[in-house]
Amino acid sequence: MQKTIAKEISIEGIGLHTGKKARLVFKPHDVNKGIEFKRIDLAPNRTIAISDFEFGSHKRRTAISKDGVEIHTVEHLMAALWALSIDNILVEIDSEELPGLDGSAKDYYLSLKAAGIREQDAPRKNIKILEPVWCEKDDSFVGVFPSDRFKVSYILQADTPSIGRQCLSIDLNEESFYKEISSARTFCLKEEAEALLKSGLGRGANLSNTLVMDKEGPINNVLRFPDEPVRHKILDLIGDLYLAGSPIEARVIGIRSGHELNMELVGKIRNGYRLSVLGSRELLTEHRAPRAENRKKE
Repeated sequence: MQKTIAKEISIEGIGLHTGKKARLVFKPHDVNKGIEFKRIDLAPNRTIAISDFEFGSHKRRTAISKDGVEIHTVEHLMAALWALSIDNILVEIDSEELPGLDGSAKDYYLSLKAAGIREQDAPRKNIKILEPVWCEKDDSFVGVFPSDRFKVSYILQADTPSIGRQCLSIDLNEESFYKEISSARTFCLKEEAEALLKSGLGRGANLSNTLVMDKEGPINNVLRFPDEPVRHKILDLIGDLYLAGSPIEARVIGIRSGHELNMELVGKIRNGYRLSVLGSRELLTEHRAPRAENRKKE
């Protein structure tokens, strides 16, 4: 069944890229309302619904927009919402970028869980992938393939000895997300951090909420997992995919993909079709409620 939070709760912090203070207020939402963000710093207030938004073109974070209004860095919160199976929620924000917190999704997950999760009187809809669809660019790839469960495999390759080649494959549910993925922090290479600052980004990043990796490892920090970078890439992918509007039943494979390629894939899933080589339109996805017997088991 669909779910929302049981009570209102708030969280605040600094945006990783803008460096601006932001306060979020999470509010319960009615069935079939979905996930909605409301910019309360604008007059009049502007709402962006996950069911109806445009993809932003910003690098190194996921941005959503509607009629010229944007909200940045939604991926960590979206991953936490996915893990808690939250379908309906109103997120009020007084800035353009969500707080970065510790650079992971853990604080979002714990705050929402503390608010309580309430089941609602309407069946949940899943997106079932019926045939493969993927996106690729240069040496990057991300794709979804038919499966009865949500499993993600990711290969990360970075040009520094402290990361190198990292691979992880994981069956995902709330428990595995919390234990293995939620606390993995965002990262960048030392030279990337310097370039980001010069371009006006990363103003809210520091050595505690961002792993700045040189050839020896994170600068003035300690890894939470030996392969924390690839775990964070999976975290980002989970959050990005939840922007499709419903949980996805699929085997997901990512190879050096980032937010831009992830969002291209989400766009194809949201459209529900792909173009074949012959130009014919073939059904890719279907929305469906979980089977009654599966709900009974849960």
